[in-house]
Amino acid sequence: MIGNRLKTVILVLLTVFFSFSCAYGAEQDISKLIFKDALFVLKMNAGALISQSQSFESQIPSLKKAQEEIQAEIEKRTGLSVKRDVKNFIASIGPGVDFNDKKPNNILIALTGSFNAEKLAAEIAKEKKIKVSVEKKNGLTALVAENGFQGLFLNETTLVFGSSDAVESLAAGKFSAGELSGALKKYFDESNFFFSLSLNQKMKDDILKNMRGGVPPIASILLKSLVSLSAFDSYPALVLKADFSEKNAAEDFKKLIDSFKNMADIMISAKEKEEDEKISRANAFELLKPELIGMKMAIAAGKTLLGSIALTVDGSCAELKFTVPEEFREMLKPEQLPILAAGAGILAAIAIPNFTKARTKAQEKACIANMRTIEGACELYKMDNNSPATLTVDDLAKKEYLKSTPVCPSEKARRGLYKIIINDEGFDVECPSHGKLSNFNR
Repeated sequence: MIGNRLKTVILVLLTVFFSFSCAYGAEQDISKLIFKDALFVLKMNAGALISQSQSFESQIPSLKKAQEEIQAEIEKRTGLSVKRDVKNFIASIGPGVDFNDKKPNNILIALTGSFNAEKLAAEIAKEKKIKVSVEKKNGLTALVAENGFQGLFLNETTLVFGSSDAVESLAAGKFSAGELSGALKKYFDESNFFFSLSLNQKMKDDILKNMRGGVPPIASILLKSLVSLSAFDSYPALVLKADFSEKNAAEDFKKLIDSFKNMADIMISAKEKEEDEKISRANAFELLKPELIGMKMAIAAGKTLLGSIALTVDGSCAELKFTVPEEFREMLKPEQLPILAAGAGILAAIAIPNFTKARTKAQEKACIANMRTIEGACELYKMDNNSPATLTVDDLAKKEYLKSTPVCPSEKARRGLYKIIINDEGFDVECPSHGKLSNFNR
């Protein structure tokens, strides 16, 4: 089933994105299909990924037969056997991209393998949802769509598709290709999964603008200093490298990841304690419940995986490495690391907002506790000195009604920003980040 879904996704990519798609040379050097000074580069060993995804179905005769029948029909119509003919998937975005332009630009994607241009083009032209015309561009078979995308078959080994400007420049021999340099070239050549992202000031400004203030302050600070990101698999590890313009930013990134790990550890420990309490109250038959066993297994796996994450800093470069635990390596082969990378990305997309929300709530609770401590100190001060006309937190600290000056843990509220308000009802305390204490006492 997983394999069939993956085949469908690949075919949809070939059809939908394939507002696109034989002669250019034998084995195409895929690095020559990357923009010079590309802002973004992605490579995946699609062939290995597809082969691994089909390994489960191949063990079950009925599923294997169904899979083979579908594959045979696809091959009959398109000349394409996804498992046999698809190798690498490469994508890049050029430095001149304009994300505000309604027309797609500076985008180029490539599939390598073995393709029958005539059959594939005929099948794509039948697609009713997308109007595609088959044309010849400098002797190359091209597919042109109305949505600003085109495709070309480069020989029988390479298929490219992307925005019209990029594809047409490739067809005319005017495409400005660039070589990845140094370590990036090595990672690109040797990895099953690789991506590289370079950030210019305009991109950073656009990201912050589109987030509309929804970026946590620490993330905004780190983004402003971030120069580039790259990730790749180096079995048995997945590696993420972040280069910053300043050493302090790399150290702050490490602190952020450490905080995330600490929070995750606290949450896992709390869940483990909760499950242990359930087990202590359960009878022998309740202990056999799948959800109870499953949760214990998930907690154990979570603790093991969390311990496999390490971050090191070297100057202004931070390297986050996830090493597959030894006990998982028999199950997870090198070519499956891209699946793990995708899974990690999904988990991060879910976990980071929740982590930020939990952190914000914890900061609010700590701030409220600070304000109540200040309010109590004000009452003590009043008992000894009658009602003052004005009063500050520093006054309370100097006269030892407070052991120290409370500090709001929020990034927005710094030392000395708590304000004491004296009114007819007594005292109120205000934090510029979380508001007045009276609002929380209602």
